[in-house]
Parts: sequence; structure tokens; C-alpha cells
Amino acid sequence: MKDYMVTFEKNGYKKYTRFSEFDSAVNFAEHMAILYHSSVEVRTYTTDELVHSVDAKITLDKELVV
Repeated sequence: MKDYMVTFEKNGYKKYTRFSEFDSAVNFAEHMAILYHSSVEVRTYTTDELVHSVDAKITLDKELVV
């Protein structure tokens, strides 16, 4: 079973939280990106491989024209 590490910046310091489920890690990453207006990474805990990235500064919704 893979474990995932979510890394985000809070108050100028890098923080990380460990999750055992990918879905929980991605949901937490998206929440932290919006809450702290910073980029957040989801990596595998054992190999440190980047599997998901969220950047709150990039908002595609505002640029879409329907």
C-alpha cells in the first residue's frame, strides 16, 4: 500500500501531512492550496515521486468563455 505526502507552505514554513489514500491526499491538497494561496504537491512517501500538483494562483475557470 502506498502512502502519500502532501507538502504545502503555511506562514512561510513548509508543512507536510501523510495520507494512506490518494483521494484524501488530493482533496486535502486542493483545500490547502485555496486556504493558504500557495502551491501544494502530493508525492509518494517512499519514493518522493510527484503524483499531483495544485497551484492556487492559476485559475482556469476565470479564463474560460462559454
